Amino acid sequence: MRVILVGNQNGGKSTVFNLLTHSHRRVGNYPGITVDCGVGVTDGGVEVVDLPGVYSLSPYTDEERVTRDFIESGDYDGIVNVVDAASLGRGLYLTLCLLRHLSPRVPVVVAVNMMDEVRRRKGSINASALRRMLGAQNVVFMSAADGDGVDELMSAIESLMPRERGRVDVDTCADAESVYREVDAICARCVRVPEPAEPVADKVILGKCAYLIFAAVMTLSFFVTFSVGGMLSRALGDIISRTSSYAGQSLSSLGVSPFASRLVAEGIFSGVGSVLGFFPSLLLLWTFMAVLEDSGYLSRVSFFADGIMSRLGLSGRCVVPLIFGFGCTVPAVLSSRAAGSDRARLRTIFAVPFMSCGAKLPVYMMMANAFFPGREYVYVFAMYAVGVFVAVIGCLLTSRRSVAADNVVELPPYRLPRPRVVTARVLSRAREFAVRACTVIFLVSVAVWLLSSVDAHFHVVANARDSLLADAGRLFARLLSPLGFGDWRAASALFAGLGAKEAIVGTLTVLTGGDISSVFTPASAAAFGVFVMLYAPCASALSAIASEAGARRAALCAVAHTLLAWFAAMIVWRLF
Repeated sequence: MRVILVGNQNGGKSTVFNLLTHSHRRVGNYPGITVDCGVGVTDGGVEVVDLPGVYSLSPYTDEERVTRDFIESGDYDGIVNVVDAASLGRGLYLTLCLLRHLSPRVPVVVAVNMMDEVRRRKGSINASALRRMLGAQNVVFMSAADGDGVDELMSAIESLMPRERGRVDVDTCADAESVYREVDAICARCVRVPEPAEPVADKVILGKCAYLIFAAVMTLSFFVTFSVGGMLSRALGDIISRTSSYAGQSLSSLGVSPFASRLVAEGIFSGVGSVLGFFPSLLLLWTFMAVLEDSGYLSRVSFFADGIMSRLGLSGRCVVPLIFGFGCTVPAVLSSRAAGSDRARLRTIFAVPFMSCGAKLPVYMMMANAFFPGREYVYVFAMYAVGVFVAVIGCLLTSRRSVAADNVVELPPYRLPRPRVVTARVLSRAREFAVRACTVIFLVSVAVWLLSSVDAHFHVVANARDSLLADAGRLFARLLSPLGFGDWRAASALFAGLGAKEAIVGTLTVLTGGDISSVFTPASAAAFGVFVMLYAPCASALSAIASEAGARRAALCAVAHTLLAWFAAMIVWRLF
């Protein structure tokens, strides 16, 4: 049996999905988290599909069309409509559309979520009256964040009978006025939830100092990340270095050939270990971002940025994909479906790779630690700031007009960051990082070491300068000479970065033995950081762009970003 989760944005659908299926789908305290369909299975064998959030059956954005099309396909046995109990009036419009126009052809279970928020406001909901006025018995009251009511919801789902599947004619509730009148009547009879007072914090956070506060918050995040995290990263790096030496010596003592011993010590341990050494700093930055997401602050960023974004021809809704870009470009590109029009979506997709994703951070830290000791966070913050600046300039140059003022940015309530949610989000990022380290970065590091150890005839060389990799790298290095880093090792690292940006660190470590001062100077390190920030996205990101915008636009994006990176790096090299 298959059921689908349908509801407003930021109503707790993904949290319910995670509880039912024991999955780790991303959840957050702002709208727009779910950008594609998540699929999981309950302990009882029921398939659950988490759909993007919608407010009605009339689609506006691409993600809303995904939900509408899935509902219309009829390829399911029932609908679980997740409603925010604290904002019941807003959610009941969709509920009534589902109940009045799909039921009884399609059974609907109404899950009234976030009852903990209702109790916190000292409110109440008349359960029996709500069931009677909705004309539905399958109404479950729950608090997914606390795990309350999950068993009742599971029982209601399992009580549904499989139906003969087929397309469903979705009525878009043409008489909207009558639906709203019914919603008002239901709320007047059943709901006693005091409206929350305007948070005092919003008067400051959304006031005249909004941008200064945002800059201060991000600066503090980077400072702590690269002071505390940098110290931990250096300690871990020392441990990895000693382990690498010990592994090489142990293999040699066991009679393993010098070539194989060096492959393990220099290719695997040094390559992968150099990336893993930055894990503590990444962990701290992920934690900061998770706290800001779950507290509700990032939604405020979308709100006060709406004025600037409108001048760029976009809306505050586009800020969420750009913020996602600081974590990973792939989900950021997918979340661009919430941007609104096709033109706004495409411009957002093009701008997202300018955001410095977590994969670029180890590269920045490598350069900052080597050439800007004591000012590491200034260098890294500058890289992030330049990326945002370039994205803004790009949007300005491609903007035709300001967007209309009907873009609504929803502000969720403030909440203390929940340790369980923050931990789950950080662990999810850590798993992604570990998978990349054990697959892409591992393979790239081994391949780089092997290619730097043999010549064109696959004879072992005494010096990497005579290797096959060096010959190939010199061809591209000529194009990089005007940028200050026309070295075949830098060129080889940039090629490796097309697979995964973290591989740049591993490649440079393998080729330089950890001494990157033989390749870069402070000026060329600044130019190299800018080039890494701006040039073509990694293969995974390009694949996501191709799926959302087409292969031709993905190729154009890669070429345009690389050309822009070349000119920007040249300017930095000349001015530094």
